Amino acid sequence: MGKLELIIDKLNEYLIKRGLQKIPGTPMDLDTLYESALRSIWKQPDVEKRENMAIEIASALRKYFGGKNLEEVYRELIPKLNAEEEAVKNKADQKAREEKLKDPNYVPSFDELFDNK
Repeated sequence: MGKLELIIDKLNEYLIKRGLQKIPGTPMDLDTLYESALRSIWKQPDVEKRENMAIEIASALRKYFGGKNLEEVYRELIPKLNAEEEAVKNKADQKAREEKLKDPNYVPSFDELFDNK
């Protein structure tokens, strides 16, 4: 798998993982076009045509992202995605801690007593 295919595959994984939600900061119409194009690429049995389609999408995305290549876009996107996932996880953890504390029979461990989260 070439670099371009790997990047598109990773972006595709991201969309699937998010239930085909949009990439943060992009308009919905671009996402719909992008998802449709990705489906077309992976359904294409001819490898050369699939690579050409991937290059076309990369070119369109490069134009959209102000001349950056997909690797640059992906490198910028990953920290944002990681931060977003961490924030969701922290919020869920905090909510779970709060629920435990509401239970009158709950006795926190020594570590929990001194955990400043």
